[in-house]
Amino acid sequence: MVRERFISWPCVLIFLLPFCQTVDIDCQDYDSFASLGCTEGPTTQKDTTQGISSTLSPISTTISSLVTTHSPIEEEVNKIVNTNITMANIEVISDELVNVTEKSTTFDEELLESVTDKLRSIVGFASEQNLTEDVILQVSESVIGAVDNILNIPESTFETTSSKQVSNEILTTISILTEVIQKTSTNNFTYSGSNIILAVVKVDRTSFPLRTAIGGAGNDVIDISTDEGTMSNMADVAYVTLPSAILPLVPDDSKAIPVSVFLVNSPKLFQGDRPSSSSIPSSRDKQNQQPKITVVASPILTVTIEGTDIKDLPDNESITFVFPVNQSSAEKYNGTNLPARCVFWDITLEEWSDEGCKIDKTTFTDMVACRCNHLTSFAVLLDIKGSLKSQVIDLISRIGCIASIVCLSLTISILLGFRKLRGKRPQQIIVNLCFALLCLYVIFVIGIDRPTWRISCTVVAILLHYFCLASLAWMGVEAFSMYMSFVRVMDTYIPKLLLKCCLVGWGIPFMVVIATVASKWTAYQNSEYCFLLPGPSLYFGLILPIGLILTCNCITFTIVIYKLTCGRKTFSATSTRLSKKERGAKTRIETIRRAQNAVAIGTLLGLTWVFGFLAVGDGRMVFGALFAFLNSLQGVFVFLLFGIRQPEVKEKLRATRMRLLQSVRSARRGSDFWTSSSEARMDSRPSDVTIIQMEKKH
Repeated sequence: MVRERFISWPCVLIFLLPFCQTVDIDCQDYDSFASLGCTEGPTTQKDTTQGISSTLSPISTTISSLVTTHSPIEEEVNKIVNTNITMANIEVISDELVNVTEKSTTFDEELLESVTDKLRSIVGFASEQNLTEDVILQVSESVIGAVDNILNIPESTFETTSSKQVSNEILTTISILTEVIQKTSTNNFTYSGSNIILAVVKVDRTSFPLRTAIGGAGNDVIDISTDEGTMSNMADVAYVTLPSAILPLVPDDSKAIPVSVFLVNSPKLFQGDRPSSSSIPSSRDKQNQQPKITVVASPILTVTIEGTDIKDLPDNESITFVFPVNQSSAEKYNGTNLPARCVFWDITLEEWSDEGCKIDKTTFTDMVACRCNHLTSFAVLLDIKGSLKSQVIDLISRIGCIASIVCLSLTISILLGFRKLRGKRPQQIIVNLCFALLCLYVIFVIGIDRPTWRISCTVVAILLHYFCLASLAWMGVEAFSMYMSFVRVMDTYIPKLLLKCCLVGWGIPFMVVIATVASKWTAYQNSEYCFLLPGPSLYFGLILPIGLILTCNCITFTIVIYKLTCGRKTFSATSTRLSKKERGAKTRIETIRRAQNAVAIGTLLGLTWVFGFLAVGDGRMVFGALFAFLNSLQGVFVFLLFGIRQPEVKEKLRATRMRLLQSVRSARRGSDFWTSSSEARMDSRPSDVTIIQMEKKH
């Protein structure tokens, strides 16, 4: 029987000339071409090769809208997608999806979305129909195989807005699929592909605590055991230990616990509102212009117990994960010994979160152990410094902190070493400020980046919080002292002032820290740095008090500087008799002195901390660098301005220098004396000999 295909075709006008041309078009149902002639009126041309009858008549559409080309892969995908799913063809359609996704890795967004929708439809159909166990297992293997092939598509395809929805769709499809397998299959199901490993098993209650070892994608290791020793020697394997504490959360009528373990070696399915799921700005670096980069450096491991929401487990009964870390992620950014974070994928926020997870310990080489109090998708992130600028700033800050530690120690020694200085109220306040800053710098340098210390890290975070507040509190006390000295000159005596200053400088920060610990002590359990976690404790327990103190200090600084400059005359009455040149020189000296006073006062009042609040928007990189640099050197500034410049210190240094010079001169004189004496003795010896000889002759 001859199959006829009718095509409506307009007359083609070439270069606006009123005559027709012949156009060759691809017959999509056949392998040959049909030569069709265009005319003004309806005619019929027949392709004698294939027996196609084509009726040609003018239409209003253009050639470009009629001639559409599709690649073979697109045609095959469209054919599969447009096929209705039935109980008779569900296995065939599933197999065809595996084949078509295996043929090409150049799917565009539209094709990827079409395939994903079809996979979701297949799983949805399987969950609603009464299919046999064999069919369920066959379809499941095909669906997972198709997802495994999809992960070979370049990551850039997954980063668009529509493809992020595809990623969520795939994760939902796998979740529904594991639920279907658990409900319908009496046997365990395992799949091991190049990108994915899936194990859907039923485990007896007596097997808990349950330890599971899963090899990397492409590795056939799937070992579920109650014996930890059988897993300890396996390399490149992810481990998960489920404690017995989860059993009370599972319904009692479940004799066997339905456990599903899903491992994927690529973060492509975990896309959020960011450029790339494998290159994620760290939350603590959002204020920087050049943020650190966080890379997913381990497989993503999802563990679920069907029908049960496992969360809020006690610390001593939490779930343990051990991940092999992909060192190539660190080497890509020239990093070694990079800080790791244990995180999970928050489906609601579509981002990585470390809530309820923390690093346990490094169990093996190139492996990281995590403890979490809930079940979901877990991974290990490595924090990588994203630019040379940030590395330089970090290095300069550490050098500045060490220099400040030395200078603050010298300042305290100087102020306490001179009896005249340690008895003065301003110097007593400076000593307390120096001690607070010294403790802050020492603890910062030693413990800020030691999250693996666990309890000790929490203690470091609490101490950093306290001494940071104490430093700013003593700067506030210094502002009050300056106000009383320069503004309210009369009636400034306050009984037991130093004791009251200590209550403010040391007591109020202590009360704030105690309140923070009592309200939420877990705010100090930071898996990245030994410091407060971002949240209410940080905002109200640290940033708000610092902001209030700096506001008062800025006001005090303005008033004091006004009193020291505009509030007093620049020259005395005798200055008018000076020449123009002499007045200019005196003006320069006075300007330099006042600038030094302004810098000194600003240093004591901690005005450099204001840069931390200015580090937002386009200027965050500049102000952030100034904040880190100037505050790390604050101890050096205090030493130069209030240690070495003290009159008593200058006098002591001058006297010491004079004694040293006198000692050197005395040593030189003694050396010259002995030298001249020796020369004199050497000169006299020949004469003595001569005289003796002459006496012997007589």
